[in-house]
Amino acid sequence: MRSTILIADTISDRRIRLRTKLDQGRYRTVSETGSEGLSRRIAEDKPSLLIYDISCDVTSSIEKTTISSIKARPDCPECPILALVSPNSAKTRLGDLLAGADAVLARDAPQELLLALIRSLLRRADTRAALQRRSNTIQDLGLADPGEGFNTPIRVALVAEEITGSENWARDLENIKGIRATSYTLGSALDGFEIAAPPDIAVIEAPMSYPGAALGLLAELRARPSTRHSGIIIVHDKADIHTATMSLDLGANEILEEGFLAQELTVKIEQLARAKREAEQLRASVDTGLRLALEDPLTGLFNRRYVLAHAQRQAGLGVGYCVVVADLDRFKAINDSFGHSVGDEVLVAIGRRLRENVRSVDMVARIGGEEFLIFLPDPDPVAAESAAQRLCDIIHETPVVPRTGSQSIRVTASFGVAEARAGEPLEDAIKRADEALYAAKKAGRDTVLLSPSCAA
Repeated sequence: MRSTILIADTISDRRIRLRTKLDQGRYRTVSETGSEGLSRRIAEDKPSLLIYDISCDVTSSIEKTTISSIKARPDCPECPILALVSPNSAKTRLGDLLAGADAVLARDAPQELLLALIRSLLRRADTRAALQRRSNTIQDLGLADPGEGFNTPIRVALVAEEITGSENWARDLENIKGIRATSYTLGSALDGFEIAAPPDIAVIEAPMSYPGAALGLLAELRARPSTRHSGIIIVHDKADIHTATMSLDLGANEILEEGFLAQELTVKIEQLARAKREAEQLRASVDTGLRLALEDPLTGLFNRRYVLAHAQRQAGLGVGYCVVVADLDRFKAINDSFGHSVGDEVLVAIGRRLRENVRSVDMVARIGGEEFLIFLPDPDPVAAESAAQRLCDIIHETPVVPRTGSQSIRVTASFGVAEARAGEPLEDAIKRADEALYAAKKAGRDTVLLSPSCAA
């Protein structure tokens, strides 16, 4: 589906010229001629991007209020705002940024730069929306932890062709609370990032004499896991449109022309840092939610849902496997004698022993109250039986000592082992292992039995 761009501009000739520039990107465009109806149009058309060009040489208080109100409206979908301003109007650029615009560009900028900036803004908005949807799903399932605030300073790497250039930028930032800036040259930045903590934001000069060094550094930062999500600002010569365009398409978040106002840099750093940390919080929420969805909350072992999916992938490879089902003996008596809190401690302790005494390729899951499953990705029932016997002995030999009392508790478990043929569902193998487990219980408990099907 084509992205919709809402153009807000009172002058029809400018709207027509802008539409012509946007034709190459195959965007759907809609227009609004004044600031009064913008919120309504955004709510109705749900644009992917707003291009705002209702400005004087200096951003007026009315315009600031308009941009801020659009950002604050809960009934309007989140869409980035690109403000177009008169060329060489640094104060207007700064005013729009302070009002809440996501990016500012001269209205006479070449088509290639305008389209590159739009692509960059749309990518960022799509990424954030996708993270937000996943986080919302996790919250709807009741699996998200409350987010924590960020109190650490913003780590900023200032990278220029000569160290004096980055040091000059550092002086502009030295009195800004919450920003910790470090200066590098283009040649020393990567080595410096290996030693120091990766930056939240990197500001990189693309010198007219050799812009390829900056573009190479940008590509390298986007490829490295430690800096993949860092905000990146490329500072380019005003005449070097090609480098500015390439920077955005290679993953730069922002571009600045040489000669920018010091406060412009500060605002962009703070905006990118805020966006980066919000994204980190969303990713953490999703990761936590997925972990909670796939792990048993008491023991920290995988749950039945995850091991079923894992076995399905194994079956898809056309390879057999083995399963071991373990069940603690007379566990109800432990709960009745010592209480459920002690019973929980026993489950945690046994789960830990199982996990610590299997191979890294094996998987341990809790699939019931006191029932555990060990998934072995080898179709070797003899080896699986041997592994189960070793686990049975480990549980038998070492009593559990709960934190809540000095009395140790002797625990034993019974084990059933089954082999799954290539492509066979895990549930079928578990059923046979359960039958072997039931036979082990009848045989006196604290023992291991192999499913009869393994000998067939």
